[in-house]
Amino acid sequence: MEENKENKNKKIIKWTIIIILGLVLWQFVLVALPFIALWYLWKKTSLNKSIKIIITIVLVSMSLILFKSVENSSKQAEIDKTLTIQITEPMDNTTTTEKNAEIKGNVNLGGATIKINGRLIKNESKEFAYDIPLSDMINKINVVATKGEYTTSTSLTINRELTKEEKATLAEKQAQEEAKQKEKEKAEAIAKAEEEKQIKQSLSKMRVKEDDIKNITYYTDKSSPKYTNYNGFYLNIIDHPTLGKYLSLSVQYSGNDWLFINSYIIKTDDQTFTLYPDEVKRDNSTYVWEWSTFIDSDTFLPIVKAIITSKETKIRYQGSQYYHDRVISNTEKQALQNVLDAFDALKKQT
Repeated sequence: MEENKENKNKKIIKWTIIIILGLVLWQFVLVALPFIALWYLWKKTSLNKSIKIIITIVLVSMSLILFKSVENSSKQAEIDKTLTIQITEPMDNTTTTEKNAEIKGNVNLGGATIKINGRLIKNESKEFAYDIPLSDMINKINVVATKGEYTTSTSLTINRELTKEEKATLAEKQAQEEAKQKEKEKAEAIAKAEEEKQIKQSLSKMRVKEDDIKNITYYTDKSSPKYTNYNGFYLNIIDHPTLGKYLSLSVQYSGNDWLFINSYIIKTDDQTFTLYPDEVKRDNSTYVWEWSTFIDSDTFLPIVKAIITSKETKIRYQGSQYYHDRVISNTEKQALQNVLDAFDALKKQT
């Protein structure tokens, strides 16, 4: 009886030791279990080889996953255990009127590198201090400690209020900016009023004709001919519903004899230009008249501008056998400029 009792006590002690070791060394037990299972599988079971291979692959995969998990847990525990950082001054959410703040703190391990807002801080001991400039309002301070492959971080917020002097300076600056803005708005209003006045003045010199059927509006200087049976060299503005606003040039001849015009030669002070019409229209009564219209402004605008600035300009209505010369009057020159001004005014209204 005593021997059986002794054996029973030994078993209890044995299993107690095994359980205690398992609890203490549970991570290693988890890693070792798959290998124990493999040993048991190949030595103690009678399963066929194919099944043993499949079970072996599963157990090896499980062991690798368990090993990696244990390794990561150990590493994180080591980081938490070995490297910590603490800010001692100032307290989080501190409010100050100072332009700088001294950040003080410590790490539990010597030799760790400290960065405050990305700037490397010199620290020869476990304690560190750094004077950091503060911006107005909210300042977020990030402190990072690194030693070897381990890194830990913390942060704090410092709120900076403006001093009375700074508030007064800021208020004065804002008042100056508001005054400048008002002056700017006033100047812009004056400029706009002047521009509107010039637009109105430019358009007041125009004769306006509207085609209600085609929804087209024509602008011509009031001094230019109303009809094609008068001599003329003048610009028109056409406001078309799909083509928009564009310029055209009208050139007209009126006389007693047909010229059968095929070109118009313009001689300014020191330049000569030739316009070739796509079409020349003709009509007559007790006298005759011929006229052409040009719409390619790239071609005729340089000629028009040369005429406006010239001292004298002559135009030759060149026919197949005969021609007729005349001087473009100052009134016609001014009319050309008036239409250009009105054209600019209409574009500004758009």
